[in-house]
Amino acid sequence: MLSRPFLIRLGGLVAACVLLWLFFVKWTPENQVRAKQEAFIEAASDKKWQKCRALMADSYSDRWGFNRDSARQALQDLGQRFLMLDVTFEEKSFEVADGTGTVKGKLTLKGSGPAASFVIPEVQRLKEPFVFVWKKQSWTPWSWRLETVEQPELELPNWYEAGKLPL
Repeated sequence: MLSRPFLIRLGGLVAACVLLWLFFVKWTPENQVRAKQEAFIEAASDKKWQKCRALMADSYSDRWGFNRDSARQALQDLGQRFLMLDVTFEEKSFEVADGTGTVKGKLTLKGSGPAASFVIPEVQRLKEPFVFVWKKQSWTPWSWRLETVEQPELELPNWYEAGKLPL
């Protein structure tokens, strides 16, 4: 029969091995950034705007003047004009260094609805990649949040204001 101290040591060793595996395999910065990127694209495709917002940093900002809340509202404005929406992302380059993860790639929209006929061709014509910049917010491995999205060719209409899109 195995002694209690031996079982306690064995349990501690197993727990230490699991933690080491988590920190050095599962929770690497590269794996975390990729997981967050995939979760963001999936949430957008599923029209889960609050989940998109939760993946954004409090300090989120972009070249279109959106912050965390207005970016969520802009995504919702767009998504409400699609009956069906499928968002996919084809990664072209990926880099993680010094607490920043940069993911570049082609964003593709498919769907139907009032906005589909002009939004989908507009996104398809873009030559430059979308750039998603993720920043680690704390010491925890899962604290990566979206800091900004860049796409130099994408222009929004001058009259557009998040949350005030006419029906």
